[in-house]
Formats: sequence, structure tokens, C-alpha cells
Amino acid sequence: MSTFYSIESKLSGNVIDIVQASKASGALLDAFPPKGQDNDNQLWEFVADPANTGFYLIKSKLSGHCVDIRNNSNEAGAPLDVFPQQNPARPNQLWAFNPDPAGSGYFFIRSMSNGNVVDIEGASKQAGVNLDAFPQKSGSVNPDNQLWKVTNGNFPGPVYTSLSWGDLGTGPAPNSPTVGSDGNKCAYQASLTIAQDGSFKFAGYYQNRGDVWWGTAPPQAFTVSFIVFDTGHNAYAFTWIGSVPSAPQNGSLITWNQSGKAPLIADNWFGIAAKNSATIRCYNTYDESVWQVLGDWFSSIGADLEMLGELFLQAYTGSSSSGDGGDLSDQVRVKTITLPPLPKNAPAGAAATARNAATPVAGLGK
Repeated sequence: MSTFYSIESKLSGNVIDIVQASKASGALLDAFPPKGQDNDNQLWEFVADPANTGFYLIKSKLSGHCVDIRNNSNEAGAPLDVFPQQNPARPNQLWAFNPDPAGSGYFFIRSMSNGNVVDIEGASKQAGVNLDAFPQKSGSVNPDNQLWKVTNGNFPGPVYTSLSWGDLGTGPAPNSPTVGSDGNKCAYQASLTIAQDGSFKFAGYYQNRGDVWWGTAPPQAFTVSFIVFDTGHNAYAFTWIGSVPSAPQNGSLITWNQSGKAPLIADNWFGIAAKNSATIRCYNTYDESVWQVLGDWFSSIGADLEMLGELFLQAYTGSSSSGDGGDLSDQVRVKTITLPPLPKNAPAGAAATARNAATPVAGLGK
């Protein structure tokens, strides 16, 4: 049996209301004083997204329609209406309930579509003022027209507060399958945990598996990037850059384990948690004439790989020229992922490969 609730504004005590109690698709929403009776247009049910994103539909008792950003607009101030539930549920009908950081006991109602929140236009206390979707207020700006509570119950639990992806890649070292061919053979794997506060743990390994004598299995320069996506089609990558000697010498297996905080993850958490999708990308290079190019060749490749790391990066990059450690670099915001070309002066026999070790997969949400 469904349970329905009224949703009250901190600003005025008015509640989310369907204008003129209309059952029509596209009827607008406003903030209106609570009714004592005949109030089905002010009562709402919270229904978890069937796709298990952690977001919810807000469905009207009056019509069964859902709170919806009109025309799927991402513009600040786009009006809110009610519209039949879409299958699968669309981001402009999915909402998360996030506590007021000031500890007021009220909540922001945040859209999966663009991160905007349910807002009373013009911060008006008048009855019948329309509702819109607007960026969350911060700093010294009073957010009361964006804060809500359930008057006869509670909002459902918030969206995932952490996501984990375990052991994506070719398999556990040192006996995992190889990818590539000849001097390009390698094995790699990575794991990542990220959290709503921006904290992360990024761990993995890379192994040179061109396991023949080193004249034909030269050193390799490489990147392994763990790439997380959000609902806005942005990528957030944790990248390790390094080089390894020819296999099977000591040092041809490199491991790393980085922890820290990435403000970009925290700032864009709701879109990341809603998408819940990530993959690994690996890039490596080698040269068969390794005797002649151990100097200029690898310094040139190193510069290109640093460029790749920056192009990948939206969170933090762990980089190491020798594979024996890593430093956190400055943040770089990018929109696309681009692989670097081989250096123009690369000698004959040079090769570079790029591959996706896994198709995008959902993380384990908590």
C-alpha cells in the first residue's frame, strides 16, 4: 500500500502543490498553503528508481504523474511540472534528498539531470508562487526557498555516499593474461573507491610481459587510467604514468596505492553517483631499436605521456618517471580524452597501442 506525504517549505510553510489541482500532463507546480481536505494535489509518494541509481521519483496522489523539469531543460529557473512517468525513468524526473549542511533538519531536493534543486521562484512567501529548478545557493545567500521537509514522515535515504570498482583489467599479477603483442605485451589492473567528500583510494599494477630477450622486449613507457563518468558526459580519471625495464628483469612489475581527496569528485558527486559507470584505459609504447633511443626517445615519450595524463585528468594524477613512486599533481579540467601521437622523430620500429581493458561497468554503491 502506498504512503503519501506533504512536502513543506522552510521559507513559508507552504507545500508543493499542483496548480488548480489539475490532472493534466504538464500541469505546473507551485508553493501553496496546506489544505485541510481535498488535498490529493499536495500529497506525494517517493518511488525508488527501478534502475537502482539511489534517486527517486516523486509521484502525485492526484494523478500518478511525477515531478518533472519541463522539457528536460538544464537551464537555471526551468519550471517544474507533473508528467507521466517515463520508462526507463529519465533524469529530469529523478531526485535525491540531501541534508542541509547547516544542520537545519531540512533538505535540498536535487535533480539527477543537472544537479539543480527544487526552488521557489524569487524566494517569495506568497501563496501560489511557481516552483523551478535552480542551482543550489551557497555562501551567505539564504537558501530557505530551496529547503524542504516531509511534514508527516521522512525523505528516503540519500544517494550513494561511496562507489567502489574492484580489480578491473587483465587479472591479478603476476600470472594474468597478456594484451598486446611482441614488445607491447603487458598486464595491468586497477581498483578505485571514491566517496561523496572527494576522498579516494586508487591502486593497481602494470607489468611488462614481452618475456623474450631484451633486444626484442624493450622497456615500456605506459599510463593506466581509471576513468569515471557522470551524467553530464564528463570524465574523471585517475592516471598512473611510469616506465618499466625489459622483461623479465627485476622491476618489470610496478604497483601503486594512492589515497587522497579530489575536490572535483566532491563538487560533482551527485552526477557521478547517478551515472555509476567507470572503465580502464591503458596506453603503452616501445621501440625495438632500444640501444639507440634510451635517451632522447624515452624523454620524448615521457613528455607525451605527461600530456596524456593531463588530458585524461579531472581529479588527480599519480605520476612516476621510474615507476617507484608518485606525486599528486594540480587539478586539470578537461572535456575530452585524447591519445598523444608518436613523436615525429620516433625511429623505425616504434609502436604505440591504446586499449580499453573493460567496457563501462557499475560500481558497488553504499
